[in-house]
Amino acid sequence: MYNKVRPLSEIAYHSRPFSTILQYTGTLGVSFVTLVFNAFELIIISRFLGAEGRGFLSAITVLPSLASQIVEWGQLKTITRAVGNSIFPERAVLRYIVFFSVAGGSLGAAACLFLMSLILRNSSYKLTTEFAASLVIPCYIGFQMIRGYLLGKNNIFHYNLITLFNIVVLTTGTLLSVFIFASPEAVLWSRVVSSTITVVLGLYIGNRLIEYKTFQYSSISPKYVLSNGALYTFGMIAIAALFRLDVLVVSAFSSTQEVGIYANGLVVPEVLKSLASALGVIIMARSANMAGDRRNFLKSPDARLMSWIVPTLAVTGSLAVYVMSDLLVTVAFGQSFLESAAITRIVLPGTALISCALVVQLYYDGLGRPFVTISCFGLSAIFECIADLIVVPRYGIVGAAYVCSLSYLLCSLVIIVLFIIEHRVWSQRAPRPVH
Repeated sequence: MYNKVRPLSEIAYHSRPFSTILQYTGTLGVSFVTLVFNAFELIIISRFLGAEGRGFLSAITVLPSLASQIVEWGQLKTITRAVGNSIFPERAVLRYIVFFSVAGGSLGAAACLFLMSLILRNSSYKLTTEFAASLVIPCYIGFQMIRGYLLGKNNIFHYNLITLFNIVVLTTGTLLSVFIFASPEAVLWSRVVSSTITVVLGLYIGNRLIEYKTFQYSSISPKYVLSNGALYTFGMIAIAALFRLDVLVVSAFSSTQEVGIYANGLVVPEVLKSLASALGVIIMARSANMAGDRRNFLKSPDARLMSWIVPTLAVTGSLAVYVMSDLLVTVAFGQSFLESAAITRIVLPGTALISCALVVQLYYDGLGRPFVTISCFGLSAIFECIADLIVVPRYGIVGAAYVCSLSYLLCSLVIIVLFIIEHRVWSQRAPRPVH
């Protein structure tokens, strides 16, 4: 093990509340900008390429998007913990990022291209188009691993910078390809070029941030990255199951129109969960740098954020959405989806609590203990699926919404109670930070 552990007291933010607030505000701002740019890109594609172009891109990117999540194999969180705990030299980590992105990403892209040729063999897609779509896999892996490296360095500024740069370059490339070439194939190739530029910039930034410039040959243990990656991947699957299985069950017992109403009712709660996860990645970076010193963490501004700021924001945001749900749904989707507002209101209580649980989950991920929350998410997903099979045939999408909210509440309560018991939060009184 490369033993150069940095205690919490040596982390860049030095427990200064103002600096911490700036980092969280910046991360929330970047997340919001990303949501806006994604919506803007979707509008541009829909308006200028039409329903056919939008459908073309949606259909051909489904399989590569799913494959990216699997092939990435939890590397963002694995790299975060490896760098945060100084388990391997940073130069070795950067070499590993290049190797895994190229080798693992290429194998994943090849497998995805083969599956696409089988599944879409009767379609009109060209081989070059399928090839461009599959190249998103190595690009996605490289981008995620670079972000994991920056989180491990506890460098939130460059993490936000590279995230913002990526969405700006991607959107710019999409706009140019739509207005100049007016074809979905050009959009795919622009995404590949834009993502490659982002990864190269990230590697350059990472190399500049290396603390020790002297050359020392070393490598990363395959056992470490594979075993930790497996844990994080199982955690991702458990969370995805909790958040997605209800739509699958609803689609089996309801009409297409009802499925659309239910799915749109979950959109705004999904945004709240995304914003909570954006805050959680900073908590993950902190916990990955703690070297097991959880007592000091409880005295830090980040502990205060977990204990009252995140719950306050979650409850306040949920109340605001509850009050404005009719307006938000009709503005976003039109009057025909007004029934989705009722689904949104039912799911919001569970959403407020699961947002807090997602932050705690990322804290445990930074510690290298994702199994603490994996079991909670997995069991909740099983409960939700069984309950939906009983409730949905009789009560429809309204019943599914109540089951969804209840599943979120139960899962969140278990995770939060486990965190409180383990850390004895009730007996901790955080002192004033030293400036």
